[in-house]
Amino acid sequence: MFSATRISNKLCPNIILKRISNNLQDGKSIASLASLSETHQLLYKTCKDFAEGELKPIAAKTDREKIYPKKQIEEMGELGLMAVCIPENVGGTGLDYLSYAIATEQISRCCASAGTIMAVQNIYVNALNNFGNDKQKEEFLRPFTDGKQIGSFSLSEPGLGSDASAVATKATKKGSNYIINGTKSWTTNGFESKGLVLFASTDKSKKHKGISCFLLKKDFPGFFVGKKEDKLGIRGSSTCSLVFEDCPVPEENVLGELGKGFNYAMITLDGGRIGIAAQACGIAQASLELAVDYASKRVSFGAPIAKLQSIQVFS
Repeated sequence: MFSATRISNKLCPNIILKRISNNLQDGKSIASLASLSETHQLLYKTCKDFAEGELKPIAAKTDREKIYPKKQIEEMGELGLMAVCIPENVGGTGLDYLSYAIATEQISRCCASAGTIMAVQNIYVNALNNFGNDKQKEEFLRPFTDGKQIGSFSLSEPGLGSDASAVATKATKKGSNYIINGTKSWTTNGFESKGLVLFASTDKSKKHKGISCFLLKKDFPGFFVGKKEDKLGIRGSSTCSLVFEDCPVPEENVLGELGKGFNYAMITLDGGRIGIAAQACGIAQASLELAVDYASKRVSFGAPIAKLQSIQVFS
């Protein structure tokens, strides 16, 4: 696991913005805020070296043949990358959101599939850490921090995108269980995941205030993995539909409070968007590096095309 001086203050997006504002009022420049601490520099180097050594060589085959990179994901778990912001006392690495962004960027730079798997896995564990009780964390969080098992986060539905207020999947109370019926779409990690954070309506009349959150395992009866999407890229990361037909979920598997699911989804996705942005930066960086390398080697008109003015404008 990544080892460095503990970053004691967890940095959520709103806190980051507040600190930037305070620093600017104190006369500090934006440039001074961009420098990395020793801990973050070490994390950057660790992730970069791992990505270039272990992910870059298998990235093309992983994407072309739609292979889940199991060995590399487990190695990422050993580095602590599958639970970056999770406290150490429940198996996480105990770092901050900047660390998460740095790690996700470097992993995605060399393998977009691994970056996507990592990003959604961290969304899953963050939801458990933020809203789960001690028992739920022991069952659904701790075993998912080492990369040997991964989780998924299922919100979107056919025709609804991520509009949580319009969720059609139903959870009906029956005895000590909730009976789940419905279909979820475009669930990242859905094919390989062993744990699931699921959003369903427990009271349709309350609209977004009637959405609740549930914890499921793949072996629950009535839980089926549906169609696996054939994507244009990032194919080492599965995206599939999930189907629930009279799937019983114990009432103790309600994550947080009933009717708070919409709030939990929005809070969790705030952190998830940091991961998506970091992925995009990593992929863009790799694209730029490949373009510059190609321009320096491709000869036309008697010289590398990097010498052409039109190419230099964009380099």
